[in-house]
Amino acid sequence: MRHWVIVLIVLSPCAVAEPRGFRGGISLTHDYHFQGIDQNRDRMELSGEIGWRANNNVSAGAWFGEFRLPFYDESTAEIDYFVRYDKQLAFGHHIDTSLWQYTYLDADYHRYNWTQWLTNYHLDERFIFTLGLSRNLFFSDEITTFAEVTAHHNFGPITAGLSMAANDLPGSPLASFQYIQLKAVYAAGRWQFFGDYTATLGVTDPTTRRLAHEGLSVGLSRNF
Repeated sequence: MRHWVIVLIVLSPCAVAEPRGFRGGISLTHDYHFQGIDQNRDRMELSGEIGWRANNNVSAGAWFGEFRLPFYDESTAEIDYFVRYDKQLAFGHHIDTSLWQYTYLDADYHRYNWTQWLTNYHLDERFIFTLGLSRNLFFSDEITTFAEVTAHHNFGPITAGLSMAANDLPGSPLASFQYIQLKAVYAAGRWQFFGDYTATLGVTDPTTRRLAHEGLSVGLSRNF
């Protein structure tokens, strides 16, 4: 499910104007999490993203990988399409907003396809405030919300971050949950080595625990 540096949380500094054209990347990750949700349950996953930046503000593209729902033991290929608008407001302040369509290719998974409107506000190049509004997340019959606050700091080639987030899932068979995530990324040119630890808070529902459990994720990605 997501992002230019294909790791769970964007730990890069505040965005600057970028030239138009194609861009993307590929990642190999063990036990990948997205918004607190375990994507492949302690397995390796190969994923990638490709996109086109039309100008300094508008971009679009697709993420592709694998997802293993908590209700099934089988996995399915996943393709997520997005369009994004970003704007530099002032020095150290930046906002981006995007619309995502998450789709699963196996016919048995089509009813789990869902849509999310995601907005990030970047403050002083060190803080990111995220709000997501979703439709049909885990076939919820209501609009579900995702909120996250991330603080990060650069130590030379290493970026370390801490995130606190909540997934509110009304109308879904899964219980709402909160989590804390620690993350570190080491950048070497176009390569990134990353690791994160996700701790889920106060989850007692067994199906939700299977979906959003505590875990360590490590991986390697390359941008192009």
